[in-house]
Amino acid sequence: MSEIRKFRGKNEYTKPVKRQVDHGQISDGTESRRKERTNDLFTKIWRHRLTVFYRAALVLIVIAVIIAIFVIRYNNKVYTGYTVSSEESWTDNSSLDVLEYNGNILTYSKDGAVCTDLQGKTLWNQSYEMQNPLVTTCGDYAVIGDYNGTSVFVMNSSGQQGAIDTRMPIRAIDVSAKGTVLVVLDDAPNTWFYLYSKEGKILWTCKSTMSISGYPLNASISDNSMMVGVSYLYVDNGVVTSKVAFYNLDEVGDNYQDTLVSVFNYNNAVVPLLRFMNEEDSFAVADNRLMLYSGRQIPTSTKEIILSDEIRAVFYSSKYVGLIFLNITGDTKYRLDVYNTSGDLVHTYEFDQEYKQILFHDDFVYIYNESECMIYQVKGKLKFEGQFDIAVQLLLPTTARDKLVLVSKNRIQNIRLN
Repeated sequence: MSEIRKFRGKNEYTKPVKRQVDHGQISDGTESRRKERTNDLFTKIWRHRLTVFYRAALVLIVIAVIIAIFVIRYNNKVYTGYTVSSEESWTDNSSLDVLEYNGNILTYSKDGAVCTDLQGKTLWNQSYEMQNPLVTTCGDYAVIGDYNGTSVFVMNSSGQQGAIDTRMPIRAIDVSAKGTVLVVLDDAPNTWFYLYSKEGKILWTCKSTMSISGYPLNASISDNSMMVGVSYLYVDNGVVTSKVAFYNLDEVGDNYQDTLVSVFNYNNAVVPLLRFMNEEDSFAVADNRLMLYSGRQIPTSTKEIILSDEIRAVFYSSKYVGLIFLNITGDTKYRLDVYNTSGDLVHTYEFDQEYKQILFHDDFVYIYNESECMIYQVKGKLKFEGQFDIAVQLLLPTTARDKLVLVSKNRIQNIRLN
């Protein structure tokens, strides 16, 4: 294309105008718009995430509210009746004593013992001849000894694990969760403590004399077989005195004379009951006080509670000790004081219902007789109050809090509270 020039004067002409392009300004504008679009994208993503978060939080809050409402309703619900879920028949045991044994049923008499599961199936049947059978259980083990006799049978859910001939009259027996058997034997004027393995092997012995130790009233072995506790009664300068002694059968006890690691003395007191609650905690009950101890190797006294009322009965578990009194000052017939392993009073229950048995299961208290029952949360909330349709010999709690097993003389019922 030819170039057109327009002359303005001599030797002057107008030059073609060249357009200047500012590449820097164009670049800056593009980058700015790009940043704006990126910021908008991040804002949208952030808003989306916040929306998802709020929705999830709302769902969780709704779920938490529903659960809270359910828990509140459950805690406030009081059952008054029940329905029978299933029922099993079994042999009439009206002439037998009945115990709960590791989720099964143990019946015994002078002629033998039978272990039955909750479906009425016989797990084992042990025959013997005893004038006055003593039975105690711990975990999967049960021991049966003949008071004033010399025979002891060691059982677990599979059947007989051992038989022991003590050769001296039996005064008391106890068993650990490992099947170790403690036997108190009379060798007048002395008393012997023998510890046997479940197979009958002698593991430990201790001789008690009236002049040195006093007369043993009660003895117990810890769940792990490492501690033996004994309550003694003796007279010191004309004053009736008791002492609670602990023997360590582990390596620690080897450093002490006769493995005796702890002794606690109580003036003007008789201590007929001493029991281990678990591997570490134990308690003793005197006619005027409750004493609690703790320690796996060397027990110490954690609490001593002086009592002004007469104790009518004692019930305990691995976590709680319950003392029954006549409720002299209240409007009801009985009072139950429940203490934990530290000796703190958890709750006091006042009731009129006659009791055959009181038991603790988890954090619940069951008070029942053949015809009626009350169930409390351990801190005092009543959960069930009602009557049975059968004559109940034994009540067994289950893992479900609203389900129980009732055992009568010839029936086993699985029930659900409503």
